[in-house]
Amino acid sequence: MSRSLFAKSKKQKPVSVACVCTVDSHSVTAAAVKVWSGQGAIHAPVVIFSAQKKVQGDKLSDVIHPLREILEMVRSHGGNPDLISCVIGEPWIATIPRTIKIEKAESFKLTQKTVDDALLRDMRASEADIRRDVADPDAIAIVDVSDPIWSVNGYRTDNVIGSVIPSLELDRSVSIMPGDVLDEIGLAISEVFHREDIIFHSAHHAFANYIANEKALSLRVGGVSSEWSVIDRGVISAVQPIPAGLVEIEEVLKHEFSIPKTLIESTMSFATDEGLALHEKDVYYRRIERAASGWLHAVRSSLEEIRKKADLLPRTLVLSSDAPWILALAPVIARELDMAVAVLSSDYIGNDVVFSHDARAKTNALGIAIEYSIKRMNS
Repeated sequence: MSRSLFAKSKKQKPVSVACVCTVDSHSVTAAAVKVWSGQGAIHAPVVIFSAQKKVQGDKLSDVIHPLREILEMVRSHGGNPDLISCVIGEPWIATIPRTIKIEKAESFKLTQKTVDDALLRDMRASEADIRRDVADPDAIAIVDVSDPIWSVNGYRTDNVIGSVIPSLELDRSVSIMPGDVLDEIGLAISEVFHREDIIFHSAHHAFANYIANEKALSLRVGGVSSEWSVIDRGVISAVQPIPAGLVEIEEVLKHEFSIPKTLIESTMSFATDEGLALHEKDVYYRRIERAASGWLHAVRSSLEEIRKKADLLPRTLVLSSDAPWILALAPVIARELDMAVAVLSSDYIGNDVVFSHDARAKTNALGIAIEYSIKRMNS
């Protein structure tokens, strides 16, 4: 199996079918997507078929079986794809900010070669830093690297190739994951489609691409863990993991409301029902707050940690999760942290993605993954 970050597929046709899948500890999704390849493609990608399965358990083996199932469903509807993209999320992905400085004794004319050489040196340095304390060089795999953002004299700027400048800073982020996890997920995909040229991406970078034109504080709530990140123009500048997620909250909600886990989503929907009286909503929110108190404590503590890593945090945070009931948690988080909370809806499906009537799964993870995968494919 190829682990190359820049693995190339077979020669792309003007119209191709791609398989895009997402893998994290809460759910797996997959889609057969009709795409028009190449720069300047004018057609939006069309999802021929999509499916989602919730992960029942917190081990990698609990992910592989449902992943195989939905990939078989995608193959039966879309055939063998021309391209395969897999976007990996928590808890297996970690993202590291990198700053690259280009400076000389005097002002100099910046060339593309100077930038390319600096980026290549940093990639080699990143690999050395990541693997320095690891006995097996294959234990950690680099799966995604963001495009850099440019700064001259501390000010963000566009491409300044050909300009005379005193110095240049390039900020980007690198996503890594355990090599054995990447291999096992890749093996499951390749056994379904009988090919190994799978392109892996990071859910962190896919989400950063979604809010590429803004500076944002993101709180992503996953299955067994959550994560703060500060995103600036598509680059992750600071990250702070939170060792608790949906699994922990759902377990307490189950006891708080005396319901099975299968009824959590419908029960939580009452809290956001516009027809519910304010005092009744308040009762729901108080119970949700009690159920999430342990998770909220971890969120608050980790927020203090990320404050130390970032110069200035945005006052609005973007809350996202594939659990539809996360909307009910937003007022609780806003009150706990004294911050405005914007919720990325669980059924967000991408600005430029068209879903056919056979597309069963329409989740934010899948919509964002498709947008990011197609952008990377055409870059």
